Amino acid sequence: KKVYKHRIYKCEWKIGDVYAYRFESEIAKEKGYYGRYLLIQKVDEGSWYPGHVVPIVYFRITKDRNLPSLKEIKDIECIKIARKKIPKVIYDYRGKLINTSKRIIPKSLIYIGNVNVIKPKEEFQHTNDISYFNFSWNNLEKSVIESNELFNLN
Repeated sequence: KKVYKHRIYKCEWKIGDVYAYRFESEIAKEKGYYGRYLLIQKVDEGSWYPGHVVPIVYFRITKDRNLPSLKEIKDIECIKIARKKIPKVIYDYRGKLINTSKRIIPKSLIYIGNVNVIKPKEEFQHTNDISYFNFSWNNLEKSVIESNELFNLN
């Protein structure tokens, strides 16, 4: 028997790279996001079993259906992902985008450019990458919309 050798994937994105993903799912139509863009900016790197190097990202959602310029990106607020109550409310803006191969990344992803990473003021900084919420490409729209809706209600 042949022993399967794991092919370790390393994300080629650079820190600061911004990509745009257009919302086109049924949930996006239902919730009013259809045609708008999800902006994904790599801010760090993390690991995923058995040793893949994956991006840790900020997500932003455009207000309209226009693709923003690099200058406009800094004016779009990062979406909040998770909330923890230790003694007080802590906002988490970073998510781990799970990639195990280049083929998983949608062909429709648009590279906008590289821009300096501007951290949200009240962001909680994790000490390790295990603490980040994981996002996979196959349910990215649903997960991001649900996170955004949750924090817009509060």
